[in-house]
Amino acid sequence: MALPPCSKMGKFNSPLLISLSRVAIMMVALGTAPIISRELGPSGRGLYATCLAALGLAPVIIGLGIPMAIRRLASIIDHRPVVRSAYRIAFLLLSPAFGLGVVVSILLVPSLTYSQRNWFLVAMSTTAFFVLVLCAQSVLIAAHRYSAIAVLHFIQPSVTAIVVFVFWAFSDLTLETLLWGYVAGTSLAALTAVVLLRVSVRGPRMSFEYLGRQGIKYAGSQIAETAASTVVLLLAVTTMGSYEAGLLAVSVTLATLPLALGYAIGSAVFGGVASASPTDLPRARASAIRAAFVVGILGAATLLIVTPYGLPLLFGNAFSPAVPAAVVLVASSLLLVVNYVATQVLGAEGRGAAMALWQVAGLVVAVVGLLCLSGDLGAFGAALSMAAGWLVTSAGCLRALRVGPSVLVIRPADLKACFDLCMRGKFILTS
Repeated sequence: MALPPCSKMGKFNSPLLISLSRVAIMMVALGTAPIISRELGPSGRGLYATCLAALGLAPVIIGLGIPMAIRRLASIIDHRPVVRSAYRIAFLLLSPAFGLGVVVSILLVPSLTYSQRNWFLVAMSTTAFFVLVLCAQSVLIAAHRYSAIAVLHFIQPSVTAIVVFVFWAFSDLTLETLLWGYVAGTSLAALTAVVLLRVSVRGPRMSFEYLGRQGIKYAGSQIAETAASTVVLLLAVTTMGSYEAGLLAVSVTLATLPLALGYAIGSAVFGGVASASPTDLPRARASAIRAAFVVGILGAATLLIVTPYGLPLLFGNAFSPAVPAAVVLVASSLLLVVNYVATQVLGAEGRGAAMALWQVAGLVVAVVGLLCLSGDLGAFGAALSMAAGWLVTSAGCLRALRVGPSVLVIRPADLKACFDLCMRGKFILTS
């Protein structure tokens, strides 16, 4: 039984909503980043960046690929037993999440105060609930409920933004309050996920053992995908100092803007690829990747024009030295969009091993490059390293999908197909 579409939102159920929600989230982040930086100072901003990176990576580590496995299972079988298992898994993960928080607080952020460490451990514990949010997103993607996905995406960052603005107005914005905002936002998002899924806790559920085996197929790729955007930031403070790490963080924020459209494409094509016949699969792969190239090129070109002037205008002249690193990453954002969509296609085919291989390969290149280049080149060297990692992942995934150079030939029909995909969720197979 497929999850039914929401009748009240049916007229507004477009994959574009996912892009709009992602763009809105990024705009919120861009709006709050200068406030956070000024209130916390360089040292505090560096600690917050490390905490955020850990909070972003934790759900993927403890989730062990289960959200991606649920996405595929919900596309082909009754979603309700899967959802009931996800409910229970979220509570079982509370202890591992707390334990991971203890390890991170000791090894990566030992300078936290007693109060900051306590709130960090609470926030890390609630990453177990974020695993439930990721599972809910997977089920909603399988059901093509794009409006519900957009709402779910926006809850956690919007709560954090409200906390930032409220406490900033009272001149009381601290690392503790930011971590409290994460806890509140994640808890509210988890409650909303349960409401949107509308699945009772009672009834048959999928075997934990079977779901775990399915999840393990995707665990390596899921961890590597998130690690590719978080591990470099986790290591940045120790390898090149908090100042250069701040420049890199701003550059990464700008470069990920085109990825908003990549999320829409990945969500729209997942079900179509998962259910494609063997004869249609090559065309489905090519159509999905070609759409990624279209939006990636448009997004990167637009950002390249505005970045040299927009970055200092947005963050202030103090961040002007970040422009070279930002230009490198923005120009490479096409690769980020392509490798995201390519990994989603591999996931839809159930090829978790191929996903993991090329995500890990890209991550290794990025980390080695960071260690070799950031000492002398700072944020610019780190940006080159991340771009090289994205290139390796993209090239490897395209090879795994057997998608050749012909995918770069963009025709008017491809532009229309991409528009229909992003706006209406209509996945048209082009030759």
